[in-house]
Amino acid sequence: MNEEKVPYAPDFSPVQMAKAGVHREDQVLPWLLGLVEQGARKQDVMDTIVAEGFSHGNATERDRRDMASHVVQALGNYLLVDSNDAGWLTLSEFGRDLIQVGGNRIDRAFARHILTRCNGLRLVNAIREYERRGTTPRLEQLARRLDTSGVAKSISSMKAWLSRAGVFDGARYSVNEVVVADILGEDVETVAGLDATELEFVLAARVLHLQSGNQVVDAADAADLAESRSPELDIPRKSLSQWVKKLEARGVLVSSMSSGKGGTRRGVEVGPQFLHAADEELRGVHKQSDFGFPLTQLRPLAEVHAAIGTGKGHQLGVLGEMLAVHLCLMLGLQVRHWRKRAPEAEIDLIADRVADLSYQRWAIQAKNVAPYQPVSSDRVDREIGAVSGLGVSHVLIVAPRARLTKPARGEAVHRSRLTGMHVYYLDADAFTEEPSGPHLLRVLRGQRDILAGEMRNEAERREGGY
Repeated sequence: MNEEKVPYAPDFSPVQMAKAGVHREDQVLPWLLGLVEQGARKQDVMDTIVAEGFSHGNATERDRRDMASHVVQALGNYLLVDSNDAGWLTLSEFGRDLIQVGGNRIDRAFARHILTRCNGLRLVNAIREYERRGTTPRLEQLARRLDTSGVAKSISSMKAWLSRAGVFDGARYSVNEVVVADILGEDVETVAGLDATELEFVLAARVLHLQSGNQVVDAADAADLAESRSPELDIPRKSLSQWVKKLEARGVLVSSMSSGKGGTRRGVEVGPQFLHAADEELRGVHKQSDFGFPLTQLRPLAEVHAAIGTGKGHQLGVLGEMLAVHLCLMLGLQVRHWRKRAPEAEIDLIADRVADLSYQRWAIQAKNVAPYQPVSSDRVDREIGAVSGLGVSHVLIVAPRARLTKPARGEAVHRSRLTGMHVYYLDADAFTEEPSGPHLLRVLRGQRDILAGEMRNEAERREGGY
């Protein structure tokens, strides 16, 4: 399955099969799983689906067989069945678990599986993006982003199954956040705010908790286990205590200090939201989290700006990150990397989009520094240098409380002219009035026009040899 797409599944819809067949909507999924429960030949399953699932309507025999083939393919794409080269189908481990679920619970169980393992959360997050902008997406817009088939039927199938569990309100693409939270469990989407190393550390701490029966486990032991399970990880041992405290500030775990024969030790207690979800479910949620933290926690732009100078340390950083997410929503960017480690620095956010038939790769650096710390030309130069080698075409420096000095603004233009990289900034001057998406976009468009003129002049100068 493509990690960024919904599963290919045209015609795999309880609504369509109930309308064209002999089974009610609530019977469709148990019926399909029952066809494969004891193992069955693919051809026999297709024959039964043609006879009972698509037995009515004006479709030709060939059309019905194509539809049945799509349904069987969808069962595999949704990780419900396994197949072999001999053409035999068997239920997957999840398929066997699901068929044992009775009554109305099957819709919730399948919805959880779709959200965590089948990119359903990507669909939910894509709709949330539009909702945060104050609009409602059309099916075609969602299909261009999430559907490999190009005909949008796979999106419709997923929506139909999730709607049965109440994830969407009515016929519109509108997310019922209460239902999503209930299906996933409270705050499971907190994993969206973790990087891969942090997630594996939390999962390792959970293993130690389950093995020992102790609520609090040693942070160093959790780090050892995480690195043994995933050798590519690099957990900071010398600053482990501070690293753990940052996780605590984000509500992921609770830490404490204890004294013993070996000296003082840092202990960690995993948050309750992580105790009952499977590892692969949490990893699945993490993979689908484009914006680095749940969009459900994204506060309105004006509210973020009003609070941008409040709090300390981590709180200031979170508000800066929220501001960066709002900018991505406004610019139509898809986040690819969050807190990207680079040789010279850590890049807050890397995102991309295709605009005017050209590919753009943006690096966004949110600097929520105090007003008395102006952003100097050296700082601008360092931020540009930090993204060197990452294939970045656009750099956006966001300093909502501080101002770029005049030399710093000149450096942004100068580096754009010489490197061909578009360097933008939004500093305190852009936030003097209550911020709004249209206002900030006007500021960026003004800079774009200046940069375009400067880059055009530089090209003419080089062509003229002077």
